[in-house]
Parts: sequence; structure tokens; C-alpha cells
Amino acid sequence: MRRKGTPPAPDPGEQALAARRLREIAFVLPFVGLALITPPIIHIFADSRTVFGIPIIILYIFGVWAALVLSAFRLARRLREEGDR
Repeated sequence: MRRKGTPPAPDPGEQALAARRLREIAFVLPFVGLALITPPIIHIFADSRTVFGIPIIILYIFGVWAALVLSAFRLARRLREEGDR
């Protein structure tokens, strides 16, 4: 019997589904990154506009890179937490 105020025990089926979803995201993330740096997408940002003297294309490339690194870091932490359970 569960005490009042304690959270219910996690469902193993839901945990397995969450872990699988995280692995699928980890599989897709590099392909998303590759798609974001393909020439047709980069060509959209390849013009002479600047922001604070920095070309838009450079901001885009480093922004995509930073977003991928941050996403991979957060995803790796969550995958490690799921593996510890």
C-alpha cells in the first residue's frame, strides 16, 4: 500500500518507451545537423547582410553548431540517466 503523498512507482513500460524515444532522437540528431548545413539551406544565408559586423552565414553556421552540441550534451545526460534506472 502506498503512503499518502508519495508518488506512484514508475511504470516499466513507460520507462522503456521513454528510453527508446531518446535513442531514436539520438539517432536522428546527426541527420538533422547534416540537413541544416547542406548547400541549399546555407545558400539562404549567403548574402552580404551582417549583424554587428558579422556575416549572417557565419552566425547561422555557428548557431547550428552550438545548438547541435548543446542538444547532444543534454541528450547524452538524459540517456545516461535512463541507463542508470
